[in-house]
Amino acid sequence: MPHLGASTPEAEDNCAIMAAAQLKDFLEHGNIVNSVNFPKTVTDNPIPAGGTRLCISHKNIPDTISKFTTILGEAKLNISAFINQARGDVAYNIIDVDGVVTDDIIAKLAACDTVNRVRPIFG
Repeated sequence: MPHLGASTPEAEDNCAIMAAAQLKDFLEHGNIVNSVNFPKTVTDNPIPAGGTRLCISHKNIPDTISKFTTILGEAKLNISAFINQARGDVAYNIIDVDGVVTDDIIAKLAACDTVNRVRPIFG
């Protein structure tokens, strides 16, 4: 009876609680855990006070990260933490930046041909 234990009311409640907690963690911190389509990407670092956390999903293609760092460097924004994880053709970054990232910088990042989505979380 290997799968019957997962069908109990308690197990279903625990799965719902776990899914809600992981969704909350993604929305508040950008962390991804137990995703089918994205790599596990987790940081314990707090979002820098007065800073910005950039959550960027993109195609896993060479030279993409250098585009991000160039855009942020040209804007005189310091990267205080950077995580890059990939799963097959998909990559996901959590980039902590000292300072507020403006809409025009977000637009420049989003305009990179390999980027699927840029989501800022302000500290």
